[in-house]
Amino acid sequence: MSTFTAEFPHLAHQVSELNVDELIKEANERSSNYHPLVVFLSTSKLEEKFSHHFDYPVFTCKSLHDFLKIGLDRNPSVLVVDEDRAECSTHQLRQLLSSRMKQPFEVIPYSPQNEDELLVGIKNACQRMQQFLSIESSISHTASKIASPNSRVSTILDQDCEPSDLFTYKVSRKLLRKRVAEKIDLKPEEFLEEAICKIRKPDRD
Repeated sequence: MSTFTAEFPHLAHQVSELNVDELIKEANERSSNYHPLVVFLSTSKLEEKFSHHFDYPVFTCKSLHDFLKIGLDRNPSVLVVDEDRAECSTHQLRQLLSSRMKQPFEVIPYSPQNEDELLVGIKNACQRMQQFLSIESSISHTASKIASPNSRVSTILDQDCEPSDLFTYKVSRKLLRKRVAEKIDLKPEEFLEEAICKIRKPDRD
C-alpha cells in the first residue's frame, strides 16, 4: 500500500470499489464529444491545404505571441509549427507552452518533406487528445461525486465550495488517476501512447 493511499484509507476504499473498466469504456465511447483546436503556428499557408479535412476548430497564428494574445492557450490544442522557426526551436516552444498552458497540447513540426504524412499525424494527435480529455473528464466527474454525493457534480469546482469538499475531490481524483493508470498498464494496446503519458502525469494543482 502506498503512503498516499495509507493516509486516506476511506477514500482509497471508495475508489477501489469503483468499476474502472466501465469508466474507461464509457470515456472512450464519449471521446468524440471533445474538440481540440488545430492551430497552424506557421507563416506557411497550411490552413488552406489542410483545414477542410478536419471536424475540429482550426486557427492560424503567425507567432507564439499571437497564439497567447488571443487566448488560444486556454484550450486543448494540437499545434502545427514550422520545423525551422526563427522565433524559437520546437524544443523551446514545448518548454514555453508547458510553463504557460494548463490544458493538454501536442506540437507537430512541419517541413515540406513531411507534408504527405502531416494530415495523418494531426488526426492521430487529435484522437489522442480526445481520448485523454474524455478520460480526464470521467475521472473528475467521479471524484466530484465522491466528494459531494448529495449535490450537483459541477458545484465541487465552484469557488464557494467547502474547503473539505475540495480537498476530498483532489485526493479522490489523484487516487482514481492512479487506478486508471494501473489499468492502462495492464492493457496498453487498447490506448494511445501519448494519452497514456498524459494520464500518468501528476496533478499540477
